[in-house]
Amino acid sequence: MKLPDFSILKETSMNAAHYHNYYEIYFLMHGKCNLLIKDRSYDLIPNDLVLIPRSAIHKMTYLDSIRKRATLTFTKDYISPCFGDELEDVWRINVFRAKDAGVIKEIFDKIAREAFNENDISKELLRCYLTELLAYVARHKKYLVMDDQSQSNPMKHVMDYILENYASNITLDELAALSGYSKIIFLRFLKMWWESVIRNTLCWYV
Repeated sequence: MKLPDFSILKETSMNAAHYHNYYEIYFLMHGKCNLLIKDRSYDLIPNDLVLIPRSAIHKMTYLDSIRKRATLTFTKDYISPCFGDELEDVWRINVFRAKDAGVIKEIFDKIAREAFNENDISKELLRCYLTELLAYVARHKKYLVMDDQSQSNPMKHVMDYILENYASNITLDELAALSGYSKIIFLRFLKMWWESVIRNTLCWYV
């Protein structure tokens, strides 16, 4: 099934770690949850905006039984070319926590009003509202959560565990459970992490 260039989902589930070849943005309106994405973990609170790039492994664990969020998905071609490299940090850091979430709420309200209209005007407005949302985030990068205390590196926990228990018979199941990923996803993540270590190490000798 071909993904539409742009889609809106009010309630979705991402309990299992997964990835996809399109961009995803969701706005947490009510509830608390933990987001595990790439090598970071975030404790999300209401009004957090999450920006998930293509092919990024991620997993959501809800901490409240009552929650509400709105989700946008879109392809690379749907994003206005006017941004250039302005969104690079946005997709790399993933969580946007605005001091005043009123602007974000207003944009999502406008998106909701046009969401299920099939006419050409509504479709063009939806593209404009997404551009407005991305432009707001790009212009207010100081609200990107970069060094928040809630962040942790699941691979660091794994490596610390290996160093502390190297004399024991460590199993793949143990390491996967420690990382919070399934065994298959953990192996993919381990491959990505190892390639990153090699790349960063080689930089010292170039």
